[in-house]
Amino acid sequence: MVTELDAHTFSRFVREHGVAFIHFWAVWNGYDRTMKAVIRRVEPDYRGRVAVGAIDVDPESHHAICVEHGVMGPPFYACYYNGRLQRTEVGVLTEEELRGRLDGLLRATDPG
Repeated sequence: MVTELDAHTFSRFVREHGVAFIHFWAVWNGYDRTMKAVIRRVEPDYRGRVAVGAIDVDPESHHAICVEHGVMGPPFYACYYNGRLQRTEVGVLTEEELRGRLDGLLRATDPG
């Protein structure tokens, strides 16, 4: 399940999930419609291992979060481990590329 985030829930979501992937999106951006579909198809395979969230970049109340992350435009992604930002990325990803990013995040956070 992709959790829709806002200025009040963003930080708590990132802190409360060991591994989190956040999609920064905008309703007017066609690439984000594509990415939402890709994320919806891939997310079930990572459920329970990666928490997936999404935040709209347009509301003024979200601008501080966007500035903090260096969002210049969507689609933009941020990966977290134990509440700490690990990496960011911009652009459209294929299902295979997204799976690769999520697998890499899980490998990087695997203590074993």
